[in-house]
Amino acid sequence: MMMNIDHEARRLLFLGLLTGAAAAHGVYEAEVLGGVHHEEWAHWYAQHMADALAAASYTIARVS
Repeated sequence: MMMNIDHEARRLLFLGLLTGAAAAHGVYEAEVLGGVHHEEWAHWYAQHMADALAAASYTIARVS
């Protein structure tokens, strides 16, 4: 069943995704990269957020 969410719910969803990705990426930089700045951080964030959406059973659909 597809359920539409309003603008505020989408904003909060993305805020949660970005906050979670930021926290997880901080751990990744510290533990995996040894504190080195991750130049490809945007790609890492995108993958982390896509995985989080999939794990929560969200899909993204273009509305025409």
